[in-house]
Amino acid sequence: MTNRKSHTPFRLVPKSTTFDDLEPPIQPHVTTCSSFNPLQSAYRPGHSTETALLLTLNSIYKSPDSGQATLLVSLDLSAAFDTIDHDLLISRLYNSFGISGPVLSWLKSYLNNRSQSVRVGSASSSSFILSTGVPKGSVLGPVLFSIYISPISSVIAASAPAVR
Repeated sequence: MTNRKSHTPFRLVPKSTTFDDLEPPIQPHVTTCSSFNPLQSAYRPGHSTETALLLTLNSIYKSPDSGQATLLVSLDLSAAFDTIDHDLLISRLYNSFGISGPVLSWLKSYLNNRSQSVRVGSASSSSFILSTGVPKGSVLGPVLFSIYISPISSVIAASAPAVR
């Protein structure tokens, strides 16, 4: 029997030359911006789960030598792409990352008025407008997700003595 919780919804995104061409210039801008979390490993060139794991293990192994305690918190973000608030993301793009003008307008149109329906076999539900989420499998989804969660390290740092 299949566990339904393990199924993740996906959205079919029409291929758009405009948005496929938009990602490469946005990625370097976002990752070099002072608002970007330097410890963010996902969706970055030259970073991976392996580099994140190595950094984490190195911090854990070194902390007893410097008399520090270690606390590891893991978050399950498996459905996180579906929870991104569009208005908050647009605000963060503009205020924290300095994205404005036509690029911001394109991103707004990319996010707004998206619809979704469910199809099982030959039966389909009525479509409804999505007010949250970025399309999985899209070129921009991972970049937008990284922008959305960028403040997480400063929130944690305000509550903890050291964040690595």
